[in-house]
Amino acid sequence: MIGFIGRYYHWLHGKWPAGTVEKLPVVGEGGITNVSGVRIVGDLSGVPLLKFSSETGAKAVQGILAESNFPAERSSKAEDVYDVVIIGAGVSGVSAAMEAKKAGLRYLLVEASQIFSTVANFPKAKPIFTYPTEMTPSGGIQYGERSGVKESLLEDMQRQVSESGVEITTGRIEKIEKSGGVFQLVNANSKDGQFWKALRVIVGIGRSGNFRKLGVPGEDMDKVMNRLHDPKDYAGKDVMVVGGGDSAAEAAIALAACGAKVTLSYRKPELNRPKPENVEKVLELAKDPCAEVAVDKPSSERVTTAASSEMREGAPGCLNLELGTAPTRITGSAVFIKAKDGAEKEIQNDAVFAMIGREAPLGFFRKSKVSITGDWSMKAVIGLVLFMAVMTFLYHLKAYKTFLGIENTNWWQTFASKGWFPFNIPVFGAEGGVLHTILKSASSDPGFTFAFLYTSIIVVFGLKRIKRRKTPYVRRQTFTLMAFQVVPLFLLPYIVFPFLYHNGVFTNGGLGEWFGMTFLSDGQGGDPNQFWRAFGFILAWPLFIYNIFTEAPIWGWIVLGFIQTFVIIPLIVRRWGKGAYCGWICSCGAMAETLGDTHRHKMPHGPIANKLNMI
Repeated sequence: MIGFIGRYYHWLHGKWPAGTVEKLPVVGEGGITNVSGVRIVGDLSGVPLLKFSSETGAKAVQGILAESNFPAERSSKAEDVYDVVIIGAGVSGVSAAMEAKKAGLRYLLVEASQIFSTVANFPKAKPIFTYPTEMTPSGGIQYGERSGVKESLLEDMQRQVSESGVEITTGRIEKIEKSGGVFQLVNANSKDGQFWKALRVIVGIGRSGNFRKLGVPGEDMDKVMNRLHDPKDYAGKDVMVVGGGDSAAEAAIALAACGAKVTLSYRKPELNRPKPENVEKVLELAKDPCAEVAVDKPSSERVTTAASSEMREGAPGCLNLELGTAPTRITGSAVFIKAKDGAEKEIQNDAVFAMIGREAPLGFFRKSKVSITGDWSMKAVIGLVLFMAVMTFLYHLKAYKTFLGIENTNWWQTFASKGWFPFNIPVFGAEGGVLHTILKSASSDPGFTFAFLYTSIIVVFGLKRIKRRKTPYVRRQTFTLMAFQVVPLFLLPYIVFPFLYHNGVFTNGGLGEWFGMTFLSDGQGGDPNQFWRAFGFILAWPLFIYNIFTEAPIWGWIVLGFIQTFVIIPLIVRRWGKGAYCGWICSCGAMAETLGDTHRHKMPHGPIANKLNMI
């Protein structure tokens, strides 16, 4: 039985990666932050795609120009104050600079290393897809037919920069400070304390940040690296790769293929993060050192050279998997790793590649007082406590006649007796008409109010999601969820069925009366006016139990519920996967994919949260 539960848990959820949500700056529409005048662009503001990065850079400048107080500030500023300083000469930063130059703004574009550094560090001939194909950025860098591989893309982008006349200043800004209504940005690379002043600041430094640290003694040694340039240099040497993603897998494959003796250490007992083809190559090499595997086109910019077994010299390399382990210390000739049972193991070593990812440059944002997701403040704690208190009060107010010693009838009965909203909505129109039916439902049934609000939220935030995530999949999924919510879960029970009932369709015999008595009555011959039961056409009985657990059996719902739960939904899952019903049909999934789309990152994540979620 325990084995079955374990397999079921893994099938449902247990094998999913259980990492935590990456901490990022809180960014609003147009890149705005909690610091007035500072905007963030590029992949830190949303989806890390090139076209979106160009769009965010251009939109940030357009947003600044649309600010009502910006023209007055420009006219009164001192000569040494820029209209806008742009930090980072990546795709988004350059696009912002191009838009600023086009608008006639006095701008400064500051870059610490090299222009388009992220793209420049991609592997040679790496294919780059400029999705979404139908999107054209409103300004900044544009993408034509040559945007196919790294080299042609870089050449095209650099040509656009040259033609635009955008200039780049070398410098490194550690934080943003505001004094007297003007931002001051100190150049950390300058020995004489050089700084720039600006009315507005645009930050486009990306997620590159700093490589994550192993946090063990010895990791500052020269033999510990974060990027693999040429795997042939390590032929015949003992090399450890630490990590469980594509960067680690591709580094281990390339090193072993070129003759290195590789140990891959990963803290989890299974490799489930890399692409399936990379996992397959790792397992094949671990089983057979002479396996003909290769890294033809590395997907990670941290593995900058393709590698195959034909490149190795002398004896073949090998790959030893040490899963469920983590390094504890590094010495000149060895690495010590510890398993979950506490046993420590010494492994001979010449080089270590720490491929455990990077951290967003959070230090820069915190020093600049820009809010970071997941950072708790006293305001957030107080807000959570007050919210929980209000929800508890409302729950007890609905559920019990007394709460804290206060006499009270049912919440909605109280509203009705006092004639408060929504029970005071005037009912217009002829008896039995559509308008009369709608308003009568609204003025007598609190469920109408809840359903109307719920449906409105799905539609409003669904349209916002489509506008924000411009991909064919998101568009199809969101429109499908909206359609299910609007038609069968709102119009049918609150508009269509009441209208048909008031016009005698369910009471005048024939198929209409059969339908009404089978699905819209109490099962005891009562009036077929329980329109809320129509939710069961979409929400199968485990989600909507009120059609099954009744005083008298309603056989229509018992039969339909059986077919839904044990025939239709299993077939849907078998054909399209276990997320098909929740992600494309269910009203709970509709809320999660629309309103929840921009808030899901706030939930707890990790192994403990996964198990709690399953329970």
